[in-house]
Amino acid sequence: MAIHSARGATKRPAPNISQVVKLPAPTKGIDGRIGLGQNSPEHCIYTYNLLCGEYGMKIRKGWREYANTITSGSGTGVKTIIPYTGALASASDDKLFAVTNEGIWDVSTDGDTSPTKMLTFATTTDGAGEGVYTSYVTDADAHLIFYADPLNGLFTYDDAAGTWAQTAGITGITAANVNFVVVHKLRIWLIESGSSNAWYLDVGAIAGEATKFQFGSQFKHGGSLAGLYNWTLDGGAGVDDWLVAVSDSGDVIPYSGGDPSISSWTIQGVYYIGAIIGGNQCATETGGDLYLLSTYGLTNLSELINGVKSYESDSNSLGSKMSYMLRADIINYRYAKGWSVRFLPCDGVLVVTTPVTTDGVYKQYAYELATNSFGLWRDIPMLSNTSWSDNIFVGTLDNRILIMDDELDNVAIVPPLGVLNGEEIQFSTLLTFNDLGASGVFKRLNLVRPDFISTFAVTFDTRFNLDYQLGASPINFATTSDAQEVWDTGVWDTAVWASSVPNNVGKIGGASGYGRTAAVAIKGVGRSSTWFISVDVMWTPAGVL
Repeated sequence: MAIHSARGATKRPAPNISQVVKLPAPTKGIDGRIGLGQNSPEHCIYTYNLLCGEYGMKIRKGWREYANTITSGSGTGVKTIIPYTGALASASDDKLFAVTNEGIWDVSTDGDTSPTKMLTFATTTDGAGEGVYTSYVTDADAHLIFYADPLNGLFTYDDAAGTWAQTAGITGITAANVNFVVVHKLRIWLIESGSSNAWYLDVGAIAGEATKFQFGSQFKHGGSLAGLYNWTLDGGAGVDDWLVAVSDSGDVIPYSGGDPSISSWTIQGVYYIGAIIGGNQCATETGGDLYLLSTYGLTNLSELINGVKSYESDSNSLGSKMSYMLRADIINYRYAKGWSVRFLPCDGVLVVTTPVTTDGVYKQYAYELATNSFGLWRDIPMLSNTSWSDNIFVGTLDNRILIMDDELDNVAIVPPLGVLNGEEIQFSTLLTFNDLGASGVFKRLNLVRPDFISTFAVTFDTRFNLDYQLGASPINFATTSDAQEVWDTGVWDTAVWASSVPNNVGKIGGASGYGRTAAVAIKGVGRSSTWFISVDVMWTPAGVL
C-alpha cells in the first residue's frame, strides 16, 4: 500500500524500460542471397578473418615464414607450389617444391633461407611458373610427378633419382609444347598450348606414341582448351570417373568412358558457364564434385548438369552464397594475375584466391565445407597455395613460402633486432540488421557487449549500423590489449572498454544511435586461439514514429 503524506502521494520511481537482446555469433557466415531486411542472425553481411568453427566464430590461423629467398635475382613470385608425398612411412622422401618464373626449387626444409634450385627454365618471361601438376605411380613402382608449364612445357620429377628434367620419350607431341597434364583412369592426358587439342597415352604408359583428340568441334563459343578435369559421380550405372573438358571461353563438356578410341566414349552434355577465370587454375575437385571459376562466379558441376544455376538467388549451391561479391571482384580484376580455386583438405576449406588490389590488399574467399559457410580471409600475401603435411602453404609475390600454423601473422624466420616477431591478426564482422525483437519500433541503442573466449585479452571496438546503412566510417581500434577506459568518460571511436578477464572476455562497449533496426559491427585484433561467441545489445524504446 502506498504511503501518503500531507502533501499527497509519494512519487514512484520510473520503471526500468531498458531491453537486452543476446545475438549469437553468425555461424552460417556470409550468404549473398539473404536480403538486408530478413532479420537473419545466423548469417552476417561480412566477416574478415573470423570464420565459422567450433563454439562460434574463430579467428583464422596465422602465418609465418617457412622458406625465403626463392630467387636468383629476377624472381617474380612463387606461382605454383607442388606437394609430394612419398612411399616411405618415415616421410623422409616427402618433398615440397616452389615454382617461380626462373625454375623449380626444393623448399622441403622448414626455416630454409637458401633453397636449392633443382631446375632452370629456358623461358622466364611473364607466365612462366604458372603451371599444373599430377602425381603418377607406374606398374614398376616408379613414383613420379609431371609438371606442365605454359611457357616451358612438360617436366618430370623422379623420386628415385631425386631430379627434375624435361620429359622425354613421348612422341606425337613435343614436350615443350605441353601446358597441361592430368591422369584419367590411369591414362596420361596432355594439352597442346594455344589449341583445342589434347593428346593421350596408353593406359599405364609414361612414354611412347601419344594420340591426338580434338575437342574444339564441341566448343560452341570457340576458344582453346583450358583444362581437363576428373569428376567422380554416379551417373545411373554406378560410380564412375568422367573427364571434363573446359574451354577458356566457358564451354564445359563431360565425357564418360575410358578409351577415347571406342564407341563407349561419349559426351554427357554441353554446358556454358561464362568465360573462365584463372586459366589452368580455374577448377578444383573435392567431395566427388568439381568446382569451376568463371565470370558467373563459382559453379558446382553436379548442379550444373541438373539445371541449377549458381548465379541465381534460389540456388542452394556453394557458389550462390558468394557469387554477388565474387562477381564484383571479377569485374574489377578479371584480367589480373592471381586467380585460382583450390580445395585444401588439411583444413577442409575451399579457397578462391583473388589478385592483389591496386592498393596492395590481399583477399581470399574461404568456404568451410564442414559448416557449409563462407567468409573472407585478408592480410595473407597469397599468390599460390597448397595443402601438404597437414598444413596450408602459401607462395608470395616476394618469393617466399609461408605456412599457416601460427597464432600470429608475419612471423619471420629471422626477425629484425629489437622488433616483436609477429603481429596479432586483424578481424572484423558486420552482423545482419536486426529489429531486436521489436519490429517497427524506434530504439535508442545504448550498450553492446561481445563475448570472446581467448587465452589472451582481445582488443576490439564496436558500433551500430542503423536502418540498413552499410557505408559508415571504419571503426578505429586500439594498438594495445591493455588499454582501458572508464565507462561514460571515454571518447567514442577512440576509447576501448577493456576487461581484465583473458579467457572469457565480455567487455562492455559504448554504442549510440537511433533507428528501427541495427547491425552490430565489431573490429579488433587477436590470435588464432580466439572465438567470438555472442553479443549482448541494450536498447530503450523510442516510439513507432
